[in-house]
Amino acid sequence: MSDSHADVVVVGSSVGSARLVEALRKEDWGGSIQVITKEETPFYNRPPLSKEFLLEDREVDSILLLDRAKQESLDLTVTTGVEAVGLDVARRQVQTTNGLYTYGELVLATGAAARPLPALDGYTNVFQLRDVHDARRLRDALKAARSAVVIGFGFIGCEFSSVALTLGVDVTVIDSSLKPYSHFGRYFSDALTSMHRDEGAKLILGSTVTKVNGLERVESLELDSGEVIGGDLFVVAIGATPATDWLKDSALQIDDGVLCDARLHAGPHVHAIGDIARWPHPISGRLTRVEHWTNAVDQAATVAHNIAYPAAQRAHAATPYFWSTQFGRSIQYLGFLDNFSAEAWLRSERGGIAAILGKDDRVRGVIGIDAATVLMRARPLVAEGTSWSVGISRVSEIAERAGFEWF
Repeated sequence: MSDSHADVVVVGSSVGSARLVEALRKEDWGGSIQVITKEETPFYNRPPLSKEFLLEDREVDSILLLDRAKQESLDLTVTTGVEAVGLDVARRQVQTTNGLYTYGELVLATGAAARPLPALDGYTNVFQLRDVHDARRLRDALKAARSAVVIGFGFIGCEFSSVALTLGVDVTVIDSSLKPYSHFGRYFSDALTSMHRDEGAKLILGSTVTKVNGLERVESLELDSGEVIGGDLFVVAIGATPATDWLKDSALQIDDGVLCDARLHAGPHVHAIGDIARWPHPISGRLTRVEHWTNAVDQAATVAHNIAYPAAQRAHAATPYFWSTQFGRSIQYLGFLDNFSAEAWLRSERGGIAAILGKDDRVRGVIGIDAATVLMRARPLVAEGTSWSVGISRVSEIAERAGFEWF
């Protein structure tokens, strides 16, 4: 057991933490920084875990955000293999499996945990994909597999499907929704599902698992449709939940994440970034929690500024942005894509599609497949909340230059 003190204590060591400590030093903030993480290797990049890391025999060193030399140059104290288990806001203390850590300012960056499917817990050929340990296990299993079953057609499930099919593994995907991603507009679901079917995936949509057959290993799944699906390995990819259980007895407000104010303050001298932070976004007009890499990076910059300059703090208003790569094709979206009331679609002769999505006569989001030029040039329209008519006019000009047309 140990007791320690630092001017800033950061709990968690993913991309948000890495960018936070870098930003603090760039702001010429000279206080002590202590990072606590349950990971054995801190500061690695997670997006490759569901893509290149599975395809290639990489080690974690190849995806580090901050190597040891960089950590030393930033004058960090990093404690690995230690889990936070409680927080006393009044005393400014984090309780861990290694003792107490007292802070001047605390940054919560514990991310999210993969949502389990209890019926499949404990089987040796069932996998989830959240950290490098998960990725190593899954990569080893893929080498010996001929068939894989994916439960969930979210982006992690889609990316794994893409990798497995590329490796020559037969893939079956089961999803409870009859039309996944329908909330992204009327054409996106068909485009994505067609992409996977065209590459050889079997999609079973609108179905759920009712029975698991097998003892130590899953042999097959029975679905509510009566269909029985077998496989060598099974991947559960049904989303994630914010890692806030350790904060349940703290004075912080927990409701689908840690509730923050506009500056990402969760409480006195407590800040939150990344997957766990839920804050009032000025564009969406509601409490927002975003589970994307770029969001964590943007929030880290905001919190670092607010710690370094307490008399000149700023609200966090970055536009959410996400990307995925599947079968060599680029999928991107930015803005707020749910609960929109207007949509306008573009396509290119090369098979790209894009949509402009709006609400309350304002541009609220852009989404596309192989449409990077359209999305990036339309980004200011979302950030500024441009009127729908002006947005359509500007996008028309962008689309024409990029080889897209309305349909």
